[in-house]
Amino acid sequence: MEGADKIYVGIAQHKTRVSAGLLVCSALGSCVAVCLYDLSAKIAGVVHILLPDAESSVRHDNPDKFADTGIITLIAELETLGAARKKLRAKIAGGASLFDFGPWHRKSEDGSSLALASIGEKNINAVRKTLRELGIPIMASAVGGNYGRSVYFNTENGVMLIKSARYGDKSL
Repeated sequence: MEGADKIYVGIAQHKTRVSAGLLVCSALGSCVAVCLYDLSAKIAGVVHILLPDAESSVRHDNPDKFADTGIITLIAELETLGAARKKLRAKIAGGASLFDFGPWHRKSEDGSSLALASIGEKNINAVRKTLRELGIPIMASAVGGNYGRSVYFNTENGVMLIKSARYGDKSL
């Protein structure tokens, strides 16, 4: 991957590639990087999700900000570039809970978190739900925990390299 052509994907953005190289999301905390790819067509894209759903936001001017709308926007562009939805696969990373809010971070009866501090968990759940509803399987994930990470998605072979200061590098 050293020396590979990199395209950086900022918060609440998506980027696509139809050529070999890397799509990079740096310093993911509670955000989730959703990497979608059609290996047979060599077409890939990444969306850097900030929040779980557009419905809970006052402003809806940027669909890439939300799991429910950002994934759909990315899929539409991938299909325009020649990817087949039925061949799309996903890899996801991020969704950390970086702060301990003690008693403010509590669980509901079903085990889901109720606190604002759990935005990472809410992002993960929204991404999984959206992908499931769209029929796109998740092939690998590195989500949750209490540490940040960066994603380097190789568009040629579908390998997602996760880098973290705490745990080093991991390829999925």
